[in-house]
Amino acid sequence: MRLILTLTGLLGFTACQSVAADQAAWLTPKADSLNDLKTALSQMMQTRHIDLGPSDPTQSTSLTVLPPPVSQHETRSAALPVRFDLILRDGKCYVVRHDTGDSRELPQGACVPAAD
Repeated sequence: MRLILTLTGLLGFTACQSVAADQAAWLTPKADSLNDLKTALSQMMQTRHIDLGPSDPTQSTSLTVLPPPVSQHETRSAALPVRFDLILRDGKCYVVRHDTGDSRELPQGACVPAAD
């Protein structure tokens, strides 16, 4: 009985190690992919307007969403950009919020594996 429990524990331990890791990804350069990305970011940030930072998501695995501009009654804002990562997980493309881990799946074909 003890041998069975030991073997079961070892098999469980090795199974956890064989889980495929997330792979860094780039957005495909199709117009639909950028629109799908902005829609997912809009849902995640609960805002209709998404202003991306200067990085190109078709050439970078990370992107930032800029905070809204200050209003006419403000001189400065404490809001910071929010960083996101593009990944492939089990063959599906996800955008993942860097600070919270919240993620949204993008449509099939929206991402390609990033070159090493």
